[in-house]
Amino acid sequence: MAQVVGLSHLTIHVTELERSEAFYEEVMGLEPVGRDLVADDGPTSLFRTDSGHMVVLVEVDEVEPFRGKTTSIHHAWYLTPEQHAGAITRMKAKGEDIADTREAFRAMGQKSFDVYDPDGHRHQVQTVGPEAHEILKPNRGTVACGHMDDYALGEVRLFNDGKLFVTRNEDGFLALSRWCTHMNGLLQWKPNHWYFHCPYHKATFNRCGVSTSHHPFETLPPLRIHPLAIDDEGAITVDTDVILIRAQHAPDDATPAEPSAATNRGRFEVL
Repeated sequence: MAQVVGLSHLTIHVTELERSEAFYEEVMGLEPVGRDLVADDGPTSLFRTDSGHMVVLVEVDEVEPFRGKTTSIHHAWYLTPEQHAGAITRMKAKGEDIADTREAFRAMGQKSFDVYDPDGHRHQVQTVGPEAHEILKPNRGTVACGHMDDYALGEVRLFNDGKLFVTRNEDGFLALSRWCTHMNGLLQWKPNHWYFHCPYHKATFNRCGVSTSHHPFETLPPLRIHPLAIDDEGAITVDTDVILIRAQHAPDDATPAEPSAATNRGRFEVL
């Protein structure tokens, strides 16, 4: 059985072809190819994107920009950061309202806005900048994280100033970076489900920082960690100026739950 490996044409129903041609050329920035080059029941207009995909406008008597139980028919466009910035400039010049109503739900480096065509079709225009995959340091120096005896086995504590979680597992303590290894979303601990959850793209990680996500995040690397030390009296400190990158999790990633213990940095990539 043949597999679908790509998209060639996107067909969009419109009620006034000339009006929609102006929108898709002047606002969306598509290249017009010509009229009635595609066989259909009504008049058509063909446009080309710079990636070679084609958009076909088909004039009909009535369109359906809204489906049952949805707010719109949703078309997503991914641009480079430079193209995205250019699209914002062009659309603002055309008087389009492109405020991102979900800005609070975007991961680091992810930008998106919606624009509506004359018939109400919603186009989500998105990009992902390099900061989405940068390794971020809190740079808060050494953070005091309490006494080892005050942590119950399985406990997770958030230290928001250092953008980290301290967990106590069977192997000892881990200072997990709060930044998701997918796209730098800020993780949340969900105690009722026993996992860390990224609210941006739904990735999940267990208390050791290992991905428990399903498709398409199964192969995410473990959460990065910070060096954790326990002094002679049992006080825990974490160095937020250093990041230890893991290809996979191992039990000896943890700092043993005993006085005078510290993270063994030997097998990590250190930043």
